[in-house]
Amino acid sequence: MKKFLFTVLFFSAAIYAHFEVLYTVKTEIESGNEVKISSFFTHPYDGEPILKRGMDENGNVLGVKEIFVVHKGKKTDLSSSVKAVQWATKSSKASGSEIVLSGNDFKSAGDYGVVIVPHPYWEEQEGLYIQQITKLFVNKGGFDTDWQNRIADGYTEIIPLSNPYNVTVGQIFRAKVVDNEGNLVPNSVVEIELLNYPVNQAKYFYGGKTITVNDKKGTNTVVTDDNGVFAFVPQAAGFWGFAALSAGSDKEFNGKELEQDPIIWIQVED
Repeated sequence: MKKFLFTVLFFSAAIYAHFEVLYTVKTEIESGNEVKISSFFTHPYDGEPILKRGMDENGNVLGVKEIFVVHKGKKTDLSSSVKAVQWATKSSKASGSEIVLSGNDFKSAGDYGVVIVPHPYWEEQEGLYIQQITKLFVNKGGFDTDWQNRIADGYTEIIPLSNPYNVTVGQIFRAKVVDNEGNLVPNSVVEIELLNYPVNQAKYFYGGKTITVNDKKGTNTVVTDDNGVFAFVPQAAGFWGFAALSAGSDKEFNGKELEQDPIIWIQVED
């Protein structure tokens, strides 16, 4: 089987993808007792619109199924730490989430892997449901504990092979894609997009001045190799999202075809 580890395909502005977003100002924290993480559903590079999460084919908005954090191998439900908020762009608004890690949920040093599992949403143009299992790592105190491990058991997942909160522009980022049972997923198309606008966590607003107007620096597509591994070299600083299409094992929802995409977000610095 031909290997595609460094295959890079650019795609046009007409097909920028929907991404579940997890964002925080800083993914590496030296000290402190609290971190705020924003969650919303949008086209990251294009910046429009804010979308309704978990909306089925009848227009019912089911929202989020599960939000949790894994720290030193321990999974903690974050339902009580999540607030529903209205996120907006210049031309749209929809419900999103504000996640606060504090107290015992953010006490000791190490990695905090936050995972959000929205209900599947109906994609009318493709005639199927899509579910995006999304994660972000925040590190406290510079002590690595969890980023290289599987933390979303039972779900498809992108597992880093490079430290996901210590990436700079021009540095290679590597990761592997696994299905719901943890099996490697070869030949999976991975869509990549830069969160191309400022995120205002205080006003719950996504928009403003773009980071780049060059889509070849802000969007990309790669394919996993025979071992389920992909690699990418970011060309701009900011938050980057990676979505492995159809990597999940569950293939049906509400009697219709289901596509499960694992997503990971990383912060890239100059």
